[in-house]
Amino acid sequence: MRVAIVDDYKPDREKLHQYVISYFEDLKFNCLSTIALYSNCESFFLDENTNSFDIVFFDIYMDGISGMDAARILRQNNQQAKIIFITSSLDFAIESYDVEASHYVIKPFKYNRLRMVMDRVLSKIEIDQRKLSLPNSKTLPLRELQYIDCFNHLVCLHLTNGKQINYRMNYVDISHQLLQFDDFAECYKGTCVNLSEVNFIKDSKIMMKSGLEIAISRRKLKETRKKYDDLLFSLARKH
Repeated sequence: MRVAIVDDYKPDREKLHQYVISYFEDLKFNCLSTIALYSNCESFFLDENTNSFDIVFFDIYMDGISGMDAARILRQNNQQAKIIFITSSLDFAIESYDVEASHYVIKPFKYNRLRMVMDRVLSKIEIDQRKLSLPNSKTLPLRELQYIDCFNHLVCLHLTNGKQINYRMNYVDISHQLLQFDDFAECYKGTCVNLSEVNFIKDSKIMMKSGLEIAISRRKLKETRKKYDDLLFSLARKH
């Protein structure tokens, strides 16, 4: 795990540095490989390793490039890094959605608060790293999958970018991989949906964030609704 801390106030930068080290030391498996400190965003972007960090802490209010602007720049080349804002105010909260910030920590820092934030961020990273095993030793990150269906012994993967990939393989084998996770549900025989890509469920139809409509069979309706409601409840608790 590679972590960067960007804060122009040295005492805060060093305190957060120690807290992050303590957090990873408290884990059963210390996965921290690098923690880098920067006194401003300019020095952060001059580093050739800028796009290799898994977690980046940005202080919101800094001279020069602000933390919010830095997050926007980072997002142009790094969609996967988890961004955590450092702030003394929550005035930025709405803007943080634009850069898909994972969380924030409020000054003055408290270790218990940081631990809670880091637990949630590592959980998101773990989810992002899940992959679907495909023929010929290929894999697909589950976050890129909208849903799958099958026809004439072909399994079609419908991706979040609108593309479709067909594989001649057993639907049961691939659905078994997906259904071990709480955010996937079989809504119809031969159709398995990524519930994280669902906008809402109305009557017996799933409305995807992409605008697609997917039918739910009567037999699968109760189970699909429950899994979706459980997912929403779980997400609400994390926020």
